[in-house]
Amino acid sequence: MGTIELQGDERAVLLLHGLSSSPLEMLPVAQSLNKAGFSVRSPFIPGYGYESGAKITNWLDWQTFTLDCFDRMQNEYETVAVCGLCMGAVLALNLAIERPQLVSALSVLSTTLYFDGWATPWSRMLLPLAFYSPLRYILSVREREPYGVKNPHIRAWVAKEMQSRQTSVAGASRLPMKGIYEASRLMKKARSRIHEIESPVLIIHADEDDVASVRSAEFVAGHVASPMVRKIIVHNSYHMVTLDNDRNQVMQETTAFFKENMQKSCVEVRTGHQQA
Repeated sequence: MGTIELQGDERAVLLLHGLSSSPLEMLPVAQSLNKAGFSVRSPFIPGYGYESGAKITNWLDWQTFTLDCFDRMQNEYETVAVCGLCMGAVLALNLAIERPQLVSALSVLSTTLYFDGWATPWSRMLLPLAFYSPLRYILSVREREPYGVKNPHIRAWVAKEMQSRQTSVAGASRLPMKGIYEASRLMKKARSRIHEIESPVLIIHADEDDVASVRSAEFVAGHVASPMVRKIIVHNSYHMVTLDNDRNQVMQETTAFFKENMQKSCVEVRTGHQQA
């Protein structure tokens, strides 16, 4: 899966997909934003996204790739916002930490700062034992029902895709242990420096998230330094909020938040150019 790119105006949005997944899970958000006039780019992140036979790289490689994408967009557009899902939301937070005052707005969906959702098996508690041994290079964790999806029809389709192709619009059928280990390092970094984020932040999380409980959303809301924080809890989805029953609300809220906050950023940029 390559990059999704939709051309619009001078307000651009970088969309970041989840671990062992692809930009397809962000397509509904991309289309909604583009319909509202935004330019949108959702790249496939190598060494992080699902690619048959490819090896997982480390979190610093993921960070470098997303920073490079953002920097290129900064050179092409007046203002750039970032939206991420799951571990993509953590990458988005990390990006705002590394590029202070440049990210015009953030929308973090199903942020995963802790693996503590209701469907997390008790065996996940043993993951740290595997993290610090050679096992992390050979083991993987099998994805299972409900695959982050509450809607039974979408869930059945995802399950069928995973069985026949080892991947689906909701991600791969297995998560490599190495990927989970690197994700845990990224999560730790984001938690330790989240207080540096000053960009406007929209937080959308499902109260029935099966991967990460609302604890992650509450952590973001309670620790960022931004004067503009909006937290929305949806009630009819699991983890994959861009695909599940509340997807229309997720798209509408993200689009409205970016319209409001990126318009302000555009005015500031234009004023700055005039002063220069």
